Amino acid sequence: MQPLCQQYLGKWYEIEKLPASFERGKCIEANYAVRKDIAPYGSYWVVTTDYTSVTVVYSCTDILRLFHFDYAWILGRSRFLPAETVRYAKELLIQEGVDLSKMKATDQTGCKDN
Repeated sequence: MQPLCQQYLGKWYEIEKLPASFERGKCIEANYAVRKDIAPYGSYWVVTTDYTSVTVVYSCTDILRLFHFDYAWILGRSRFLPAETVRYAKELLIQEGVDLSKMKATDQTGCKDN
């Protein structure tokens, strides 16, 4: 596991995800930055990235050793990715053993950039 490099930082748009209670709605994006004043909330594994167009991310958590939650995201530097790129990203997650039966596309239509 390597620390996040500068190329990874910046804005990523959510293309698809395994639903998470803390994320709802449309036009979802993330802006990654290095913060030394806070500790990371949880594990965050970059399955693959080319730094310029797509990244595939996985995270999981256990609550009281009773409940296990998987999180996965396909993120792009633009709001839309080619279908073949999304298919490839899903294949990588499946190879890692992630169940994608609940994977959902994020609506990025009509979104405004700041």
